Amino acid sequence: MNQKQLGILVALAVVHGGIGIVAFKNQKSDWSPEAASSDKKVIADFPLNDVSEIAIKDSDGEVNLAKGEGGWTVKERGGYAANFDNIHELLRTVWEMEPVQKPKVGESHLGRLKLLDPAQSDDAEKAATRVEFRAGGTSHTLRIGKEHMRKKQAQGPMGGGSFPDGRYVLLGDDLASISLVEPTFSSVTSAAADWLSKDFIKIEKIKSIKYAPAEATNAWSVSRESDAGDYALVDKKEGEELDSSKTSSLKYLMSSPSFVDVANGKPDTETGFDKPTKATIETFEGFTYELSIGKQDDKEQYFLKFDVAAKIEKERKAAEGEKPEDKETLDKEHREKVEKAEEKLANEKKLAGTIFVVSKYTVDALMKPRKDLLKGPDDKGAAAAPGAGLPPGLNLPPGMNLPNIPSVPSAPPAPPVPPTPKATDSSAVKTPPLPTTDLEKTAAEAVQ
Repeated sequence: MNQKQLGILVALAVVHGGIGIVAFKNQKSDWSPEAASSDKKVIADFPLNDVSEIAIKDSDGEVNLAKGEGGWTVKERGGYAANFDNIHELLRTVWEMEPVQKPKVGESHLGRLKLLDPAQSDDAEKAATRVEFRAGGTSHTLRIGKEHMRKKQAQGPMGGGSFPDGRYVLLGDDLASISLVEPTFSSVTSAAADWLSKDFIKIEKIKSIKYAPAEATNAWSVSRESDAGDYALVDKKEGEELDSSKTSSLKYLMSSPSFVDVANGKPDTETGFDKPTKATIETFEGFTYELSIGKQDDKEQYFLKFDVAAKIEKERKAAEGEKPEDKETLDKEHREKVEKAEEKLANEKKLAGTIFVVSKYTVDALMKPRKDLLKGPDDKGAAAAPGAGLPPGLNLPPGMNLPNIPSVPSAPPAPPVPPTPKATDSSAVKTPPLPTTDLEKTAAEAVQ
């Protein structure tokens, strides 16, 4: 490579680097004309560890979160436990929040930035989400306004669009505090259900299920011998046969359920617990769940509550022929298993009696009438006897079964055969053979 070629390469590298710098500056300029000092927090004296109440209000409603001896709770849900992780994330985000920009705007611009107080604005498109943090006798009010959008770099014919990369905020009523910050606060809403702790029951390794709806003829009871086995009807009646393809989903019933909301305080006539559907579920680990399922709401979600008990074998029974050197390891494993079961029982006991709102999908596999778990007449006749359906005179050799062949229409009647002409030469008409059906061909092939 000569000096001229080297100089060209260096010049190209400088030009390419300059384009990158310009592009970066253009992206930074999207934030607005005046950049702010990054070493100054939006709320300099935010009491991170002392906040005991959070009130969130927007144009859709209001929710109040309170910290007590047992932890954070949701006031609008009768003091039900709040999601600590969500609250901790909000507090830490506000504590660390720094302005990326300090736009100079007047009061007339608050609506455009969606920073109007929701209690004083009837226009949802201009109202902020107001969050008040209370700690002792002090409080800090933060209005969370319009999202700042950034355009995506187009990639292919479907590229482009935009995404939020920041939010405008206002501290109290101080217009000088208006800032553009990086957090988008996408999870901060006034919906009480969004702040509930999502801890719930988890039913694993089901041994038996007893289903008792209001209509007794739809009741059923199934059980199985092992966690890998199939269910059998406990109360089997003459002529009934369980369809394993229809009961397989019961093995994983409520193995990882969730709930939508809680509805404590609603009357039984509204929730349906005056005439509930009952179900008892026992597991191979000694847990017993008593479920009560009420009505559906206007979103086809069910009201559900439960009770739980468990028989936990605290003492391990040594297996026959167990070696002394294995005892310590096996005892330790058993203790850990007992501790885990006791912790699970204690956590689920705290939820017992609460009225939960669950999706239709959560209990669909359970809410089936008896007939929907049984084989129908067509299912029972699916397994025909060996050789059934063969034409007369054809038999299968010992040990051979006829393949499962879909039924075929019978052969059409043979056309009438014209009378054989009286002739002495070879031109006489011969009678054509009758057509052979597909079923006869298949049977004949099977015999061969």
